[in-house]
Amino acid sequence: MPLEEYVASVISSEMSATCPLELLQAHAVISRSWLKGPAAAGIAPSGPDEPGEIRRWYGREAHPDFEVCADDHCQRYQGITKAVSPAVADAVSATAGEMLLFGGAICDARFSKCCGGLTERYDTAWDDRMIPYLVSFPDGLAEPVPSDLDSFIRSNPAAFCNTADGALLARILPGFDQETRDFFRWTVSYTAEELGDLIRVRLGVDLGPITALEPLSRGPSGRIFRLRITGERGALVVGKELEIRRLSRPRTSTARRSSSTATRPVASSSPARAGGTGSASARSGPP
Repeated sequence: MPLEEYVASVISSEMSATCPLELLQAHAVISRSWLKGPAAAGIAPSGPDEPGEIRRWYGREAHPDFEVCADDHCQRYQGITKAVSPAVADAVSATAGEMLLFGGAICDARFSKCCGGLTERYDTAWDDRMIPYLVSFPDGLAEPVPSDLDSFIRSNPAAFCNTADGALLARILPGFDQETRDFFRWTVSYTAEELGDLIRVRLGVDLGPITALEPLSRGPSGRIFRLRITGERGALVVGKELEIRRLSRPRTSTARRSSSTATRPVASSSPARAGGTGSASARSGPP
């Protein structure tokens, strides 16, 4: 299909078609860059697991026969019949063919639609490369970047994504995204047995009921990318950041989720709690 038709549907599917024109234009440029740049081309696969440690990241494994998919693993695309506002058509037309470049090459334009106050560095979630422009930076923090990241994650700082303004959210988010309001800080609670079962199902390792979670490494945003999990039947180190989020995401039948102003990505002292700080600096891979 024509590139510009694809872009029009993506920016109307990812965000609301009623977004400000400048936001839609920026998104159009990012969406083209994501599709044509290295983000959609795939990355080096994670290597084999080492004894006692699982260290994984994700690229195109979920759709090896296709360049892109139609959901949040890639870019949300709801088809050419997706309603497109005149503002979307104007944004796509005004930026036709424009892409982000760095050093003469199209950028890896991974993106997210929510934040935790600080974005994360690329290599904490994906392969072991430093990409100069996929680094940690403040997402509208009113205060300087904190040195105590643990306390920062437990706090509720002013930031771009930390808003309860219903009118603003209704303007920029599609209806189904507005169903989740605690996207800046949240808490998910598990029993030790439930968390052990999640690990068994998602990693294929039976550690039994979980007795401790110990953060071993944090990125510059405070998100954990190496986590030691100890259970009654053994221990395991898990990374990177995306794999930890994938492991700890709730199952609706068991998890109890609530908003919180004092949470952390994964608790270090209690095996029954996991929290969150929005998403990482960019998207490509399972949530």
